[in-house]
This record gives sequence, structure tokens and C-alpha cells, in this order.
Amino acid sequence: MLKFLLPPESTADDLARWLPYCIIPLDAPSGAEHLTIYDTFDWRLYRQLLAFMGVGQRFTLHDLAANRVLTTAVLPDPPVYVWDLPHGLLRARLDPILEVRALLPQADVVIHTTPCQALDVAGQPVARLLMQEIRPSAYPATAPIFTLSIQPVAGQEAVVAEMAARLALVGVTAVTTDIYHTALAAAGQTPGAYSARLDIQLAPAMRADEATKAILSYLLQVMRANEAYILQDLDPEFLHDYRVAVRRTRSALSQIKAVFPPAELKRFRHGFKVIGRLSNRLRDLDVYLLAEEEYKRQLPDFLRGKIEPLFIYLRQQRAEALQEVRAGLTSAEYQQIVADWERVLAEPVDEKGATAVPRKAATPILILARRRIYKRYQQVIRAGRTILAEEQHGQMHALRIECKKLRYLMEFFASLFPAKEMGLLIRQLKQLQNRLGDLNDLNVQQAYLLHVADKLPLRHQRNRRALVAIGWLVANLEQKKAQAKVESAAAFSQFAAAENARLFAQLFAP
Repeated sequence: MLKFLLPPESTADDLARWLPYCIIPLDAPSGAEHLTIYDTFDWRLYRQLLAFMGVGQRFTLHDLAANRVLTTAVLPDPPVYVWDLPHGLLRARLDPILEVRALLPQADVVIHTTPCQALDVAGQPVARLLMQEIRPSAYPATAPIFTLSIQPVAGQEAVVAEMAARLALVGVTAVTTDIYHTALAAAGQTPGAYSARLDIQLAPAMRADEATKAILSYLLQVMRANEAYILQDLDPEFLHDYRVAVRRTRSALSQIKAVFPPAELKRFRHGFKVIGRLSNRLRDLDVYLLAEEEYKRQLPDFLRGKIEPLFIYLRQQRAEALQEVRAGLTSAEYQQIVADWERVLAEPVDEKGATAVPRKAATPILILARRRIYKRYQQVIRAGRTILAEEQHGQMHALRIECKKLRYLMEFFASLFPAKEMGLLIRQLKQLQNRLGDLNDLNVQQAYLLHVADKLPLRHQRNRRALVAIGWLVANLEQKKAQAKVESAAAFSQFAAAENARLFAQLFAP
């Protein structure tokens, strides 16, 4: 079967003029169906070459690479989360991909299908044709996409090649897009368009201020893209992506020095510090609630049901924290600082030096990137060796912060250096950061569980029993901390190895 993209408003009469065959509609009436394509905000299914589509109550999972249906389910309502799906093949396939992310309608189109038949001079059918008009549901006035599919009758395969040649003469050529990509195009969607991962291409000779603005503009786009969904409270990953963009912004402002005017820099460093604090409480509570099943698995059977008051309390606290975040994101102060930031980033750099500019603004970004990365790397190595040699485990959190700053710098400037070597170093750094993060999380969880224990009213018997379960968890976390310290030390030793030191020097040393 061949598929063609037709000119706008094409009809069966047009086909009859273009092709040397009699084109007649089949007895079957023209059909119309409502097709919706679902994916997460960050296109997790598409990145795995999967497509999840619904027509009415019928939902199908497609393998885009093989162009085939993997499984089908009939559901009364469109699923939003993976746990809305019944247990079975569909849920098992989507669960590890979607995790807690919500499925959003990425494209919603109406497809009008007109089946036709092509007859030769003897009146014998030689091919079946399907003409489709694909139009976005929400914008019926938008110009639709018209496609034609041709399926030859058995023994008439040469007819399709002849038809393709005839259509090429009038400017109609075959396409390889399937209904998934065609529907997305009709809805004005580009699959994979959003990613929270830094994907910035910098040129080595770019001015430092220009390159820094490119990085910060990308991060601002990520922030803006997630704001509305945070207010809707669809899933916790919107807040996570937003917070990472804010942290990266703060890191860039503090680490890429002398490229912005000092007064301007001071104002926005303070502004983003306030913005970062706005959602701290909500994110912490999300993390605890996402770990609910893991907490329960750590308890013996006789205590598992006693821990519920803890999560009732956490959900109540989260509702309050969400309202605080909503108020903050919709406040005049927040809107003003972000609008001012957008304006600053949109201003062209002063290449002619007509006004006083910071001393490193015109420095080629490759030179500045090397200096900053290598200096931060040396700080990480010195700090880590001191902490491990003197067993200053309380300083592990500070080392984690240093690692995070180094990783952000390397991700900012990754496009300036060989991809293979950068990928290796970033992966090892991320592994170290994760081990240190695990240790920090255990400390924070212990402290917060004890805080909650102080807040639960003891006049309720169920709360007293919950305290026993919380105590069990606190003791269990203490055991995990010992293992986390060992793993953190091992990860640091691997990262600080001589081979990595040579590679850092080779790539970044002045």
C-alpha cells in the first residue's frame, strides 16, 4: 500500500482527472471518527517509539518502528494515569515508562474517510482507494490535511506504481508518514518538542554573555511550559522539571561570572532564590507520598496498616503546600520578576561596547567554560578527599551540592566538547551525585518522620500505633544510611580515579 499527501480540498473527481481509471465511491458511506493521541508532557511514549491512541472507547498501543498494533483495550473513559488501566499487557508495558506522569491528549482530530474503487476500461476493479480528510477537533476552521492510500487488488500490483507515476506528474508524491504523525501534524504538534534536558548548541567562539543568555532562555522556556500544569496539579513531575530549571538558572547566575551587570545580577539572583523556596515544601511532600508503598514494604505485616495516619497527615499538609504554590505562581510579584527576566534575556548583547559591559561578557564561551568546569572539578576533588579522609559524614550534603554545580556546568557547555568523553564524565558524576543524594534523602526522611511524630495528636489510639510504625521506619533508615555511606565513598573513589583526572585535564585544563 502506498500513501500520498493530496492538495487541499481534493475530491474523488480530482482523482478521476489525474488517473486513467474510473474512480467511483463504494457503497459504504463516508465515515468520520474522532481520534485522540495521548502521551506524557515530555513525550515518554514517543521517545520509546510507541503511540497510544483512542477512538471512542477503543484504545490501542502501536509500535511506531514496526508500524503494528501491540495491544488493544476497551475502556469506559480515557486513562490519565497508568493505574487507571486494568491489569494486563497494556498496563505492564506502560507502567515502567509512564511512572507517575499523566497522559495528556497531544492531538485530537476528526478523520473523514471516503472509500473509493478504481476500475479499468473493462469495468474491473484494480485498486481500492481511501481518501481521508484530517482536521483538528478544536479548530474546525483550520485547513485540514488530505491523504490518499492505494491498495491494489490481487494480481494488479503494477497498477499502484502506475498510479504513483501519474500522481507525480501533477505534483503529488508518496509519503511514509502514518496516521500518528499525520494527525499530530494536522493538530500542529511536533512530537518530542518538549524536553527538560538541556539541548543547547553553542559555538566555541560565541560571546560569553550571548551563550549564557541562550542557556538561561532555554531554562526559562522549561519553567514557563510547566507553570500551568503545576497549577492544575496533574502530576508531580511538572513541579520537578520546573524546580530543576530554577536550580539550573540559579547555578548559572552564580557560576558564570562577570558576564551580566552586577546590579542586574544581584536582583535576579535574589528573585530566583525566592522562587526556588516557594515550592520546597510541596516537592518534599510529593517525594514522601511517592514513597508510600516503599515505606509500607519496609514494615512488617503487623505494622503495615498502622502507618496510615502518617500519610493522612502528609496529604493534608500537601493540600496546604499546593495552595501556597498556586498563590505564589499567580502573584503579581512572581509575574513581574519573570516578565522582567524575559525582557533582559531578549535584549541583544552589546557587541560594540557602546556602554560599560562586564569584563568577561565578550570572552569566547569555550575559554570561560573550560576555566569554570576545571576549577569546580578541582573543588569537588579536594572537598571529597578531605571529607572521606577525616570521616566528616555530616559534610556529605555539601559535597553533593558541589557535585551538582559541576554537573550543571558540564551540561550547560556539553555541546562545546566531545560527546563521548562528556557523556562518560557526566554519567559518573551523576552516579556519585545520586549516591550522595540517597544519603542526604535518608537523613532528611529521618528528621521529617520525627517531626511528624511530634505533630500527631496522641489522644487518638491509631496515632499512638502509627508512632510505633514511624519508629520502625526511622530505625530502618539508620541501617540504610550505613550502606549509603559506603556506596558514596566508592562512587567518589571511582569519579576521582586517575583516568578521570587525566580526562578532565585534557578537556578543561587552561
